[in-house]
Amino acid sequence: LLPGSEEDYAKVVALLIARGTRKDVVGPENRNLAQIAAGFAGAAMLKVLLDAGFDLHATDPTGMTLLHRAAYQGQAETVSLLLERGAKIDAKARDGCQALHFAAMGGNAGAVKVLTAKGASLVATGTFKATPLHLAVNLNHLEATRILLEAGAPPDALDAEGGTPLMRAV
Repeated sequence: LLPGSEEDYAKVVALLIARGTRKDVVGPENRNLAQIAAGFAGAAMLKVLLDAGFDLHATDPTGMTLLHRAAYQGQAETVSLLLERGAKIDAKARDGCQALHFAAMGGNAGAVKVLTAKGASLVATGTFKATPLHLAVNLNHLEATRILLEAGAPPDALDAEGGTPLMRAV
């Protein structure tokens, strides 16, 4: 988005939708407007789109939900909004990853904190049987690693290769 407040952009989108603009357009990687907004436009914009009828549980071609996209991009406020609206915290993308995996991969401490506080699984495995802690450690995301450990993530969990998070850090 260009400079301007998130709320102003949300108001512009609401105005366009109220005037009957097409909502079925898709953007890069065949994602609809809500899928794009979940990662980049913020909670105010996504609220407008959800209120206009966009599907909370829609997935993109990779199986990522709005919650996955917001978690990966570090949109903690959007993650909270989606969970309040009923997004499934344990929904899996095609690779088996859940929202907490995506937040950990992105190193997004705010999203990790929201998801762990709301009960996201610390032991769920996704790609290569990796837990969110494996991913945070492997990608050197210190704050996300700290939050996951404080939330009780098992430091000795084994991934598909028999590796622990410590092994992935070395």
